[in-house]
Amino acid sequence: MDKLIKQPYYGKTFGKLINAKFTPEQRKVIDEFQIYKYIFRYKEKNGKEDLLKAKYYLNDLIKLQ
Repeated sequence: MDKLIKQPYYGKTFGKLINAKFTPEQRKVIDEFQIYKYIFRYKEKNGKEDLLKAKYYLNDLIKLQ
């Protein structure tokens, strides 16, 4: 799953930025946005891959609770 989320075009520091620069509350908002984005577009764009990405962010949101 990490391969789906951590593509080279996101840059090498994106994961570090998310973990180091945002508070847990801010990360929750980011996760929520990503979940909505991937669920709403999965039919028109990447199908199962987008659903797996939504699942990844949902699991992260659950961990932050």
